[in-house]
Amino acid sequence: MAKLHIHPIGFLIMLLGLVCWVIALGGLAAATNFCTKRLTKGDNKLDCSNAYQQDWWAIFFELFLLCAMIGTCFLNLFQRARYVYLPYLVMATGLLTFSTKTFYTRSFDYGIGVNFKQVTEADSYTAAGVGCMFLCMVNFCLMIFIGLGAAKAPEQQGFQGVSTTAPATGLGSTSVPSGQPATAAF
Repeated sequence: MAKLHIHPIGFLIMLLGLVCWVIALGGLAAATNFCTKRLTKGDNKLDCSNAYQQDWWAIFFELFLLCAMIGTCFLNLFQRARYVYLPYLVMATGLLTFSTKTFYTRSFDYGIGVNFKQVTEADSYTAAGVGCMFLCMVNFCLMIFIGLGAAKAPEQQGFQGVSTTAPATGLGSTSVPSGQPATAAF
């Protein structure tokens, strides 16, 4: 059985990201489908692919990032790769934030309301927007979780006691007697 090398809460956040990714993918696929069905005979099909090109890129960039993060959880590489993941999470969050704005703007253009008998174009925009918004929230949680160093598994986190040696200040290091807090003079 594979050993999980990060805290289980971090792994659950990543799995939640995959669920949110499926929601965003479904909404984006439905929106693209509605776009191509709306075209008439003289229209260019590239109009739909150009309209959603950045959104498809953002969705699959997030998928590759989540898969890489989940893969390194089991290979004991997560701690070394966490500083690499943070800028990519920031980039993915920026792309997804823009996609969320785009989908919600389009959902207001095509009307608001839920019709359970027939899925409308506004519903597809709303689903894609909700999926992207949830992915942004998952990314923010992962940025905080990874940035704080809480990605270590509980058995790897040892007690970090107070150092009994003052930090080097350039004037030479001094020892602090046991039981007293280490302070540095500036």
